[in-house]
Amino acid sequence: MSSCLRCEKKIEDLFFICTECAQDLFSENIFWIASSPTIHEPVIDRYKEDSEATLRVGDVPDDELEFFEGKNTLDEIKDIDVEELDSDDYSRVKKRLNTILSEMGVTNTFEPDIYVFSDKDVKVFSEIFYLLEELEHKFKKPKGEKNLYLKIANLFFYTGMEADTSAFEMSFRDKVKSDLFKEAEGYYSLAIENSTEDVLPDYNKGLLHLEKDEASEAKERFETVLDKELDNYLGRIGLIKCYIRMGDLNKAEKELNKVLENFGESKEIWYLKGEIARLRGRWGGAIQFYNQCLKIDFEFEDALTRKCDILLEKGMYSQSNDIFDEYIKEFKYEPMAWFGKAKALYEMDKWGGAIQCINEALALDPQIKEAWVTKGDILSDKKQYDLAIESYNKALRIDDSYQEAKEKLEKAKDRLE
Repeated sequence: MSSCLRCEKKIEDLFFICTECAQDLFSENIFWIASSPTIHEPVIDRYKEDSEATLRVGDVPDDELEFFEGKNTLDEIKDIDVEELDSDDYSRVKKRLNTILSEMGVTNTFEPDIYVFSDKDVKVFSEIFYLLEELEHKFKKPKGEKNLYLKIANLFFYTGMEADTSAFEMSFRDKVKSDLFKEAEGYYSLAIENSTEDVLPDYNKGLLHLEKDEASEAKERFETVLDKELDNYLGRIGLIKCYIRMGDLNKAEKELNKVLENFGESKEIWYLKGEIARLRGRWGGAIQFYNQCLKIDFEFEDALTRKCDILLEKGMYSQSNDIFDEYIKEFKYEPMAWFGKAKALYEMDKWGGAIQCINEALALDPQIKEAWVTKGDILSDKKQYDLAIESYNKALRIDDSYQEAKEKLEKAKDRLE
């Protein structure tokens, strides 16, 4: 016998929490462990009734859970008749939608690195938003379900970041007609309105502002997180990132030392120390800090990229290339590693190898606008201006305000003439 992690009730060794706590956690949507399909009492109707209950999210019985051959999630959503719902049904449906998103791996925390959605998921997501629009049109104002709004905001945020792997069908995106980040911001605001204590809506909204280069707005969000939880680690790290973006390196360093004192070493702390040193022009110190970060987590791609950028800037092309070679041996599906290697080879005048590496990077992630520009640069050097123009144009399709791509496009056009 073992004890439930939550209430310490005696349970079988097979499980980590008791049935009551598992049901409670699921109903409150407290996903403190990885999110994947989970069974609770009463059993979700899309699974066989004789399936064993899975009490730890991410663990499944030896005989893998099977879906009914009948109604699937998409049909379930489409069959909901909004006109026949009353206010109690409204709340029940919203909770059901939240559960569906959770089963598909959409978390309350913003975790774009673990989001992997199928074409079927994409259709379900889009139908959920059509249904929500109908619900809120009938009942006039949104109510409750902070967790649902949080997950929806995360989906919009993720889709805005990963345009090549949109979590919504094109028809839905056309219907929205507005900036996906703006949609995310609106849903984060709804989540904040419906929860005065939870820090996640404020924290995720802070991340969104950082992604949009709105450091002042992000700072306000992270300060709100810290008002609610003074010792919130992520809130402190977010605030430090804001100070760095705003160019206030002294405040960033002061806050960073506090975090180091209170929480000890971490990869994020070493990385941010490296960023501060880099921005102050202390290249050697920055590389040392990035190395400390990579000792803790060799997969920390930002630290690896920053370190190699410094090596490239200092003319140490071969060393940079060797580092990316080692990284690619372990993580051959990381597009930025291929792009980093391409930049090193380009500086070494190995244009053929550079183009091959850039093509690998773009095959993995065609939304790396900098890679399209570098490819255009190589093609321009080879006097293949027509192909260079294509590459610069592809960069501008990703970001039509990308000034470097605009300038290089005009130069390539002039040379072609």
